Amino acid sequence: MNTEAARCDDRLQEQLARLQAETRELRAKYFAAERHQASLLSSYVALLRLHASLGRDELLLALQEVLASLVGCEQAAVYLREGELLRPVAVFGVPAEQAPVIVWGQGRVGRAAATGAPDVAEDAGAGDGISACVPLLLAGAPVGALVLFGLLSQKPALEPADLELLELLGTHFPIALRATSTPAGSLSA
Repeated sequence: MNTEAARCDDRLQEQLARLQAETRELRAKYFAAERHQASLLSSYVALLRLHASLGRDELLLALQEVLASLVGCEQAAVYLREGELLRPVAVFGVPAEQAPVIVWGQGRVGRAAATGAPDVAEDAGAGDGISACVPLLLAGAPVGALVLFGLLSQKPALEPADLELLELLGTHFPIALRATSTPAGSLSA
């Protein structure tokens, strides 16, 4: 009888271990789903804020608020292409001198804009002071760049969800900007 109790105890221990492993796996899936839901909500809020802007100033303020509250960046610049140059059209949280005119295709910002490929620093606080360069794309064509100069002190680096949001901003900001420069009477449903 004693060996039967030991076998029963072993089976119960195995079942308990399996249930604990399943619980850990389910908990991990739940937290991943929560993070994904939060990322989707951030994306929705950002897009809603951008596309609800009716004027250029309101759109730039919306972008600044999205960067600060959802990405954790209060120091940024928006560059738009003018011929072979990238000119800063908005600078947030840093002196304007920190956002000089850039030659298209040269340097980190110029290359990110020209190639359409984001450039993200490994260490947000090191090097040239640029945390990320995100190309601005209109109908798939590069038209500028969004440059993040620094992150908030409590945010050491950009996370995958931040990068997804930045790429989304890179495709939707130019669309919203174009819409703000289109006379309201020329829009038709």
